[in-house]
Amino acid sequence: MPALAPDGYPNLSSHPLHEFIASALSNPVLLRSVTDKELELIPILAERLDWHCSQGASATGHWVTALRAMLRSALIFARRLDETTLFRLVRWGAFLCVPFGDDCYTLPAQVRQSIDSRSMPLTAEQAALLQPFIQHLTEQHRFPDNFSLAFRLYRDGHTSIDWAPPLRSPAYAKLWDYANHNWQQIRAETKSIARIRAIVEDAGAEPLARFFTQAVTALQAQQPVLLDAAGVTLLRQMLLWIQSTPSLETHDALYTLCGITWHPDTARLDLLTVLSGTLLATVSTLPGPQAFACVERLTQHPQMKHYREVVALYEQLLAAAVGPLSAETSRFQHTLDNMLQAAVPRYTNQANQPLHHLPGALYSHIDVAFQQAAGDYPAMLRAMHERVRSLAKQEPKTPNGVRESPYLHWCCDLGNLYIRILEARPTLSPDDLAELCRIDAMNWLAIAPTTSIFRACEAYIQRNGFHRELSDAMRVWHKSVHGGATAMALRRDIGWLLWFDTTASINEKACWSAVIQKDLRSMPTAHQAAWIALLSNVPLAPAAQPSKKWLKPAAKLLNDVGAEDFRNRIRTWFQPFRDARPLKLTLPGRDILAALLWYSHLAKDPQTDEALLWYATAKWKTQADLARTARLLPVWVYAVIERTPDQAIDAIHTYQATGQLGLQDKTLDMYNEHCRRQGRKSEIAPPPPPPPIDTTASLQKNLNRAMVGLMGGAANLSGDTMSVQSPDGEAYEISTRDGRITRLSDHKQVRLEIDWSQPPFSPFRQMIDSADLNAPFQPNYFRAMLCAQILSGTLPVQVPVIEEEA
Repeated sequence: MPALAPDGYPNLSSHPLHEFIASALSNPVLLRSVTDKELELIPILAERLDWHCSQGASATGHWVTALRAMLRSALIFARRLDETTLFRLVRWGAFLCVPFGDDCYTLPAQVRQSIDSRSMPLTAEQAALLQPFIQHLTEQHRFPDNFSLAFRLYRDGHTSIDWAPPLRSPAYAKLWDYANHNWQQIRAETKSIARIRAIVEDAGAEPLARFFTQAVTALQAQQPVLLDAAGVTLLRQMLLWIQSTPSLETHDALYTLCGITWHPDTARLDLLTVLSGTLLATVSTLPGPQAFACVERLTQHPQMKHYREVVALYEQLLAAAVGPLSAETSRFQHTLDNMLQAAVPRYTNQANQPLHHLPGALYSHIDVAFQQAAGDYPAMLRAMHERVRSLAKQEPKTPNGVRESPYLHWCCDLGNLYIRILEARPTLSPDDLAELCRIDAMNWLAIAPTTSIFRACEAYIQRNGFHRELSDAMRVWHKSVHGGATAMALRRDIGWLLWFDTTASINEKACWSAVIQKDLRSMPTAHQAAWIALLSNVPLAPAAQPSKKWLKPAAKLLNDVGAEDFRNRIRTWFQPFRDARPLKLTLPGRDILAALLWYSHLAKDPQTDEALLWYATAKWKTQADLARTARLLPVWVYAVIERTPDQAIDAIHTYQATGQLGLQDKTLDMYNEHCRRQGRKSEIAPPPPPPPIDTTASLQKNLNRAMVGLMGGAANLSGDTMSVQSPDGEAYEISTRDGRITRLSDHKQVRLEIDWSQPPFSPFRQMIDSADLNAPFQPNYFRAMLCAQILSGTLPVQVPVIEEEA
C-alpha cells in the first residue's frame, strides 16, 4: 500500500482514481494523461489537496506542487464543478492561484460562472470561504472575475461596506444587473445605456443623485479611504450611471470625489488605478467648466497628479478655456489642436518629475473633444477633414513603413473621434457624407470609421434616396475598402447598396445584372419600389434551400410584383444565359441571381421553370466570374430538381458539358439521390481527392515568413530547431519539441524566467498550454516563437536568461 501512496494519503480505497493519482505523483510523465476523459479526477484531486493542506503542507511542498499541476491541467478542460468541489478548491485558492508555472488561472472564472448561475443568495459559510479567496486574487491579479465575485458578496449582504446607503427602491435595484466588471472598459456599454436611462426615468433621477451624493459624503468622512474589490466595483457602477444619464445632478459630488484621499493599501493593490480610469472618463463627459474644476482638483491630488492622462486632460481643458490663440483659428481647429497635443504621451511633468500611465483612460481627451464639438458636429467634421489632409500630406515617410509618434497616435485618435461623432447620428448633408467617404478612401486613419460611415450613408439613402455626388464618392470609396473579413463584408455591403442606385449610369459590360438595372429605370415608381423591395430580400450567405428568415417576407414580395410580371421579367433577364456571349458577374450580381433562383422556385410557374433550365448553358468571361458562381450551384441544382424533376438530370449534364464548375459535396449528393429516385445511372463522378499536403513543411514555411515580418533575419526555423540571433550577437537554438534553449557560444542550456502573470505574456499562456496538452509529443511552435521574440529583442521586455544547472 505505501508504494501506491508516495504522498502518504491514507484513503486510497475511497475511489479507484486515487491509485492513478498515486502513480502520477511517482511518475510525472503521467500528468499528460489528465485530459477531457479524466474530468472526474477533479473532485478526487480536490479531496487529496484538502487533506495535504489541512495537514499543514506548504504551497511549495513537493506533493502540493504536483497536485496543483494535475489540477491545473484538468481545470483547463472543466466546464462545470459541483459546489462541494468548488468550495473545497476555493478554500485553498491561495495555494492554487499563484503567479508562476502551476497557476490554476482558470479557477477564478469557473468559480465566478458557478456563483453567477446560483439563484439563491450565498450562505454565510460560503461567503466566509470566498472572502479570503477574493482578497488573495485582488493582491495577485486584476481580472474582471475578481470584481464580479466581490460584487456578488456585496449584493448578498456579505461585505462591510458602510459608506453606501442601500438602494431600497426595487426599480433602482435593477441597476445592479448592468454592473460592468471589466475595469478597463471605463465607459458605459452602449447596450446598457438605454436600459439604465429607462430605469432612471421610471424611478426618478433625484433619489439616485442623492444616493451617489450620500455615498461620496460618507467616503469623505472616512478619509483616508480603504477600498476593497467590492467597493471599487460599487463606485465604478455609480460613475457609469452618471455617464449614461447626464441629467443626474451630481457635479458637486464628483468634485468632492476628485479630492478624496485614499488609503495606501488602495493604491498598493492598484485599486486606485482601477477606479481612476472610470473617474477620469466620467469627468471628461461633463460640461466644460465642471470638467475643468474636477480635473484641476485631480492635478492637485497627491495620489493622482502623477498620471500623465490627468496632466494632459488638464492642459487640454485649460487651453479650451483660454480660447483660440488668434482670430483666424476656428473654434473647432483649436479643439483639434488641444486634442492632438493631449494624444501624445508625455513621461515627465514641467518639474521633470516622472508621470505614470493610467490604463483604460487613453481616450479621455477624445471624450473632451467630442463634448466641445456638441451643437455643430458637421462643422467639427469639416475641420477634421482639413486636419487629416494636412497631416497626411506632411507625415514623413519612414524606411520600414511603420508609423512613428506622434502620427501613430494622431491617426488613431482622429479615427476614434470620427466614430464617436458618427455614433451620435448627427444630421449630415450628402456633401458631408461624400467628404467622409473621400477621407476614409485615403486609408490614412489607423482606426478607420468605415462601418460608421456606411451606416450614415445607408440611413441617408433610406430617407432621401440616392444623390449623384454621394454615389460617385461611394464608388471611389468602395474600391479602397480592403483588408480582413470585416472589411470585405463592408465592401460587399457598400457594393450591394450602390447596385440599387437608379440615378447612376449603367455599365452594361460590368455584370450580367445590368439588364435588371435597365429595367428598373423604366418601371413606374410604384412598380419600381415593389421590385426593389423584392430584390433587396437577398440571401447574403445562400444555402441550397431557402431559409425561414428569407421565406417569411418572400411570398408577399412576390405577390406585390405580380405573377405575370415576374414570369415575363425572369424570362427576359435569364435570356442572356442562352446566348453564346460570355458574361461578367459581380458579387452584388451573384447575390441578386441567388435570390431570383429562390423566387423562381417559389413562383411555381411552368414558364419560369423553363427559364431556370437556361442557366445550364451560361458562359462566364473570366475564371473570377466562374468562381463566383460556386455559391449559386447548389441553389440552382436544388431548384431544378424540385421544379423540373424529369428534366433536371439532363440539365445538370448540360451544365457539366459546358465546362462550368464540377459538382461536389452536398450538390453531388442531391444529384445522386435524384438519379436514384428517377431510376437513372449517375454519370458524374466525384472530384479526385486533393493531393496530400505536407502540413509540417507548409507550417514551417509560413512561420519563417511570419518571422521575417516580426524579427527580420534574426530568427529562422529549420526542422525542429529555431535559430535566433540576439542584439548583442549571441546565437541561440530553440528546440520546438521540448523547448530547450542552447547558447551556441558555450553550448550551455539556458532558460527564460518569464513572469506569466504580467503582460505582454499573460495572453500567450493559454495558447502555449493548449499546444502542450492537446499534442504533448508534437512541436510547440507558440512557445518557440515567443522565446525567439524575447531573445531577438523584438519583444521589448527584459526577461532574465538563466543557465540551467547540471
